[in-house]
Amino acid sequence: MLVRKIMKEFIKENWFRLGILTIVSVFGFYYFFIIIPKEEQREGLKDLELKKNICRELGEEYRKKETEESPNYVFMNYEYIYNKELKTCLYKSGFMSCSPAPCSYSNYVIDLNTNKDVINSYYYDRELIYGLTNEEFEKKAKELFEY
Repeated sequence: MLVRKIMKEFIKENWFRLGILTIVSVFGFYYFFIIIPKEEQREGLKDLELKKNICRELGEEYRKKETEESPNYVFMNYEYIYNKELKTCLYKSGFMSCSPAPCSYSNYVIDLNTNKDVINSYYYDRELIYGLTNEEFEKKAKELFEY
C-alpha cells in the first residue's frame, strides 16, 4: 500500500518529466533501430553497385585486351560478374585455335582483381591436357556465376 501511495505521488509530481522521457525514448528507439539500419543498408547497396560497375569495366577491358593480343584465336562468349560471396570480379570465357592443326581449346574463369585462374580446362585434339573436364568446368562455373 505504501509503495502504491508513493508511486502515485511521484507520478503526480513528475508527470511532465515522465511524458518527456517517454517521448524521447520512443524517438530514440525509432532512430537507432529503424533509421540507422536502413541507412547502412542503402550504403551497402551503393557499395555493391559501385563494385558491379567496376567489374563491368574490368570485364570489358579484359575482353578487348585478350582479343587484340590473340587475333588467331576464336573466342567464345564471355561473361563477368561481381561475386558477393567471394568479394571479387569473375570473368568467364574461352578460345579455340586450329592453327596449326589439330585444334586446341580452353575454357577459363579468371579473378579479374588478381588476374589468376579460378578454374580452367585445356583440350588438345579432344584430349584433356589439364584442368577440369567440360562437364566439371560448366558445373563449377555455374556455381560461381549464380550470384
